[in-house]
Amino acid sequence: LWLGVCKILIDNGWIDRDFTAEQTDAPVLVRSDDGRFLRDSDLRDGGDPEQFYVTDASSGELVQLPKGTLERACDYALEAQRRVRLKDGREVEVRSVFTRLRERLADYTPDKVHEMAGVHPTTLARIAELCRPPRKIFGYMNFIAGKLYHGDLLERSYCYVLALTGNLGRAGTGTQGWSPGTEAAASMTAVGGMPKQL
Repeated sequence: LWLGVCKILIDNGWIDRDFTAEQTDAPVLVRSDDGRFLRDSDLRDGGDPEQFYVTDASSGELVQLPKGTLERACDYALEAQRRVRLKDGREVEVRSVFTRLRERLADYTPDKVHEMAGVHPTTLARIAELCRPPRKIFGYMNFIAGKLYHGDLLERSYCYVLALTGNLGRAGTGTQGWSPGTEAAASMTAVGGMPKQL
């Protein structure tokens, strides 16, 4: 369901591009041969293994991702695919995390989501529209989702929606889970810990 929502959001351009580029790893380049982030140590002897790269949307050039700040060094390209020469002389294809996500979401059409999750395409479209920026969204994952087989993947796919729409780090946004424990024994209500709208 949530991957289908992500597909609709991206296909319709209903994402917060600035937030996604600045606050997530979406523009970071990933090697196609091993699925790892492209690192400075891949490109030159003595290179920093913790230095990653993005593509400048204006020039198409490789740019080092700043370390120590989320402030952008340039206009990061969310959609990026190119070839780079490694220090051993081989060329490999690299793609941004966003490009890889978009490719992964190609299978989550409304009809496929209907078949897999039982959610009608019209309902799926309505959910996606309700998540469209600038609307604030908050997800409450109750104690069931995390206990399901692959429930962590369900929660992770919902977090993609939050990341794509800029719904993290602001009042009234984000997600919260609840697994009954001490707070249940102490009769604390689950909703008492939910963020307040400001």
